[in-house]
Amino acid sequence: MKALVLYSSETGRTKKLAEAVLSVLPANTDFLPMEEAPESFDDYDIVFAGIWFLNLKLDEKSRSLLPRLKAKKVALFATMHRDLFSDDISKNLRQAVELLPEGVWVAGTHVVYVDESMAEIPLGVDELLDTETVKNFAENTYSRIENNPAA
Repeated sequence: MKALVLYSSETGRTKKLAEAVLSVLPANTDFLPMEEAPESFDDYDIVFAGIWFLNLKLDEKSRSLLPRLKAKKVALFATMHRDLFSDDISKNLRQAVELLPEGVWVAGTHVVYVDESMAEIPLGVDELLDTETVKNFAENTYSRIENNPAA
């Protein structure tokens, strides 16, 4: 099974999450920033796409790429500075999912909280970012699809 990890990152947080996703996927997994995304996603069984939201708005690179992300399956992981149990999370994820081309199977979504005071500044060297939950998400999503392609 072939996977691709794409990410959009301005502060380094989403890239760090994308690297965590990559670390639990097979060695032949491709890893690219969104601006280097291939024209076609036909070679991939699943694409993990790292996106981010600021002030309830999806970043421009993701907004541009998601409508042409015609992959078999897509799993979205995001950074957001809203309460993980708020309606904002589900509304924003739905906004991202609705940008995907018709027929794309959304294999899962995952959000990592970023403190609002940190949302616009570069990732700090000593800053703790929860990479374990996104690793678990990627591992479980990949395994579920590998063991049951219809899942």
